[in-house]
Amino acid sequence: MAASLPGDPTRVLVAGDTHGDLWHWTHVLLPAARLHQVDGIVQLGDFGYWPLTRDGRDSLPALERQLRDEGRWVVFLDGTPRGWLVLDLPSLAITHAPADGAAPS
Repeated sequence: MAASLPGDPTRVLVAGDTHGDLWHWTHVLLPAARLHQVDGIVQLGDFGYWPLTRDGRDSLPALERQLRDEGRWVVFLDGTPRGWLVLDLPSLAITHAPADGAAPS
């Protein structure tokens, strides 16, 4: 499954193992993306989305709004699978790119 990214992604920020930490996204990663004028963020494993908790359900839409408002995107590779069927929903700001290229099961 190939992800189509907006614009010309020549500058990206690479992150890993954020484990659903919205504070880290909003106070570290997004400010770094603005500072370094990157087009998007590549999350390498363990993005951390837990749809069965309130924080888990609330964090993804909040992050998606911030990304959309800034015109940035995120792609991420699988870590330990959690909620992939939910994350595979269409989105303007967040794209799921499985590490092995296969569709999530």
